[in-house]
Formats: sequence, structure tokens, C-alpha cells
Amino acid sequence: LWGKKALATWWSLFIILSTASGFSTPGLCSSPYPATCTPSSQSMQKRRRRQQSSTLLFYDTATDNSDNSGNGNNTSDSGACPFSMTFPRYRIPISGGKDPPTKGNNILSGLFSGMLISAQKSEFERKYSASKAEVMWYDPKSKLSPDDEKDKNDEKIERGKIGVHVSAFVWRALANLLQESIESATLGQGDTSVEKSVIIGLPNASLVGLKQLADIINWMGEEERYYLPPSVKSKINIQASVEEDSPVPTIILTRKGVPISQTNSNKVQLDEDIVRERTKAWVDRVLVKMRICPFTRSTTKSGQGLRDVGVPVGDIAYHYSSAHQSQFPLIMADTWEAISEMVKAGPNSISSILLAAPEFDGDFSLWAGPLFAMLEANCCASRAEPIIGIVCFHPKYRTPDGQSWPGFGHMHSAPRLGKWLKENDEELFNKVDDTDISAGGAFQRRTPHATINVLRAEQLEAAEGRRSTGSLYSVNIRRLYEEGFQKLEDDLRR
Repeated sequence: LWGKKALATWWSLFIILSTASGFSTPGLCSSPYPATCTPSSQSMQKRRRRQQSSTLLFYDTATDNSDNSGNGNNTSDSGACPFSMTFPRYRIPISGGKDPPTKGNNILSGLFSGMLISAQKSEFERKYSASKAEVMWYDPKSKLSPDDEKDKNDEKIERGKIGVHVSAFVWRALANLLQESIESATLGQGDTSVEKSVIIGLPNASLVGLKQLADIINWMGEEERYYLPPSVKSKINIQASVEEDSPVPTIILTRKGVPISQTNSNKVQLDEDIVRERTKAWVDRVLVKMRICPFTRSTTKSGQGLRDVGVPVGDIAYHYSSAHQSQFPLIMADTWEAISEMVKAGPNSISSILLAAPEFDGDFSLWAGPLFAMLEANCCASRAEPIIGIVCFHPKYRTPDGQSWPGFGHMHSAPRLGKWLKENDEELFNKVDDTDISAGGAFQRRTPHATINVLRAEQLEAAEGRRSTGSLYSVNIRRLYEEGFQKLEDDLRR
């Protein structure tokens, strides 16, 4: 599934063809072992003019036509199915290119790597010693655990792990930079009108991957309606750039603008413990007791039934993000730090992640749209596809209606689910309508809170070999149908 060149080539071709023909892609199954992908292709119609060397990644995002009240139930078509929708596209242009080959003898580089990094750090510090910006140094290889030694023979795996650690560090630095500005303005401390930058030296990072990460940040900055707090009356602009003449890959994050104030919301933020317990209750109720996922048999462990194919049982890591809908850098930082912890811990320790962000509960469009577009692009930029997959869950989740490519980490299309149901359970197929089929897909992805599910790629591959996809989805739809969709909805609110 991952890291196999022939299948990856076929998969890329299939994505392009399925996008053009308007069908959803296969391989994305119910939690917690859905196969995922990172679709990318060249677009004939670019959103913005870019250099010819740029790659344009398409992302189809969900739009539930919610009104501003956040109830998510109003649609422009009063007869529209409440459980399915067309996913329109977002496009994030990212830079193309390849990293230059490693200079010097690899053996000597390994023997003297410490000396080399020390020399690079000294040169880096001299270069930016006169800068007024905050200067930071972070070697992502320092996050690799002793268990990662075996991955040195697999360049793609090691590169992906390094990319994950880089993403976590950069997003956290950006989140802190913006939060500092807002807090200073709220407290009336400091001159927030002054431009502020952070310079981060990242030895061993991919230069091209870092450029692509900068592209994602800049796209987010240009799509300001998705991250600017509504209470910030004047704009805060953020920019990211990569220094190519620095001794190591270096990214510069710059904040411009004057935040005036940030009003207090009357909404009470949900307690982290409550969110965690509600998520665990859903895992127990839906994944374990209803057996919607055949590889999760408790609220604390996942990966059961795969040990004989080399996949150990590991912990389910429950995470919480306090990020508001306006704080994309914060939710990205929380997500990539959780992934970084999982990668460092190893498969025997952490099997999967469920990260809940309750402040996004009211807007499925925002969650499944620009946020998951950025997560997908970031997987590509960090070269993390061989090691992780990311899946979308939300209390207002809707099944793709098959009219467009839904983006990565989403449920199969309603037409495909209907086809599988007819093939595997004709009795139920003759009893239900299209709305029931869409609901059967949606409730496999409806969680009490907006949730990001992160899985290990090797587990995805093993799980794919252990199941019949069409049969699994047909059985799941029957179980959910017999449980009752209204009861499932009521249970989500408990």
C-alpha cells in the first residue's frame, strides 16, 4: 500500500482518472483502519499563477451549506439529503523539485555527523547574529529514537519521520508567534504593530519539503477568512519563506499587522476530560460493541487481530486541542506534535491517535475543507505518506455523493456504498433508500466532536489484506441501520 512504487504509480493514475470522472476513490474505510492517500496532480486551471516548476495539489472539501449559526442543518436545497453532499475543491499550490544529493562520502558523513552539525550551527548563528528576529535551531534527527536505527536502511521511512518532526516544530513556532501577538494586544503590552520574525535552522530537513511547508502556510495566510479571529479588527498577515543560501535548510516566519482586541466569547469551552470521555464512549459504543472496526476491541488498544502479520497491538492515544475555528496554526501544531509523539514512541507503544477539537464541532465545511486540505498537503511536504494516514471524523459528517473527489481521509461515495450493499446484502438494499445508504456511511464517521484520526501505514496495509472492503461496509451499514439512525444521533449528544 505504502512504499511500493508500482502500486503508488497505479494509485496516482487512478486518482487522476477518478477525479476527472467524478467518482470517489476506494480504500478509505471506517475507523480506525481506513486506507488513505495523498492525491496530487497537475491542474490545467490553476487557482493562481505560479512558476512552471510548481505542483498544484487539488483538494475537494466538504461544504454542508451551513448557515452562520453553525447548526449545519440548513442547505440551499430544501430537498437535499441530510447525510450526503458534493465536496467542492480547494487547491493548494506547492513547489516542485528534488532535494540536492548529499555531499561527501556517506560513511565519513556518518562518522563526523556531530562535527558537521556543530560547524553548520556556528555558521548559521554567525549569519543571523545581527538579525532582530528570534533565531531558533532544531535538529529533527534528535527526535529519532534508538528503535529508528533500523529505518536508516529505508530512506523514505527515515525521511518521513524527520518531516513529521519538522512539521511539528514549525507549526508550534508559528502558533506561538501569532498567539503572542494576540495576547500582547489584549493586555496592552508591547508594540504589536512592529513586524516580528522567527528564523528556524533545520539541519537534516528536506529543503524542498520545507519550501512546500512554507507554501501551505502562505496559502493559509492568503485564505485569511479561515484563520483570522473575528474579533481581530485589523489584519494579521503571516508569511513564510525559505533561505536557500543558509548553511542548513532555514525557514523564516514573519508576522505583520496590528490586532486590536479579542473579545471574550460567552461560549463555555468544553473540559478536556469530558471530551476525552465522550470520545472513549463513542469508541466503546460504535467501534467495539457494534464492531464497526474489526481491529479495535477496547477503548485503550487497537490493532487486535493483526499480530500474526507483524502488526503489534498498541495504545489509542487520545488528544485534545483547544484551538478555535480561527486558530489553524494551533490545530496544526497540536496535530503534528501528536503525530511526532506517535512516531517517536513506535508501534509497540502507540497504535493510533484520536485528536478531538470541540471548537470545530459547529462547522463541518471548515473542518473537512481547508483544514484537511492543509493536512493532506502537509503529509506530502513532510514525506510522511509511507508512515501515516489521516482520517476525517466530525459530528456532522456527510457521505460524499460521488459527484466529485472528496479529498483524502473521507468515506467512500454513496453510489459505491450502494453498489457494495446490493452485491453483499440484497435484502437490505431492497429495503432502504439512498438516504439510508448515505446515513450508513455518515454514521461510520460521526463522532461526538470534530476528530482527526491518525493511523500507521503498516497497519493500514495489513488491515487491507485482512478484509473484503465491500462486505465490511455492507455489514456496517446493516448494523447501523438496525441500531437506528436517530438513536445513533441521540447517543452522539450524550
